[in-house]
Amino acid sequence: MMKIFLIFSLLAPVFGYANDCGLIKVRSMYEKSVSSESVTENLIEQLNSCPESTVLDAYMGAAQMILAKHAWNPIRKSSLFFSGKNILEKTILRNFDAIELRFLRLTIQLSIPSFLGYKSSIEIDKQFILSNYLNLNDVDLKTRIKSFIINSGCFTQSDIKYIQL
Repeated sequence: MMKIFLIFSLLAPVFGYANDCGLIKVRSMYEKSVSSESVTENLIEQLNSCPESTVLDAYMGAAQMILAKHAWNPIRKSSLFFSGKNILEKTILRNFDAIELRFLRLTIQLSIPSFLGYKSSIEIDKQFILSNYLNLNDVDLKTRIKSFIINSGCFTQSDIKYIQL
């Protein structure tokens, strides 16, 4: 029996069973994608192999917008950005009360140039995240949001004190 398990474990990557759609891995890759085109491409590839999920769809949209940052061709850059924006916005419209989706949008809006005209939800998302932060049960997400609030420079000292209650 142990031999069968070992053989399956070794062959699983070959047959595609090693697909890791775990949210913690996706979140970690997303954080690293900002500074690495290869990580962004790997994240998109990973998300393409995952079953459909609201949260993963939002990560796909955000990852496409980040990939636009790494693209050098202006047409590709624009196409990636607006395609990703469309995915993210549609996902948020269907799940407006999902803190993780609003957090993703906030991270994107704070990191892109203003000439793209995608900054209109910053204050709304900040308030939504602060209003729902203390009730968040996902420890990993809560830790990531807390770190972002403390380090992003877009939240007030009062906001930072509030989340540290």
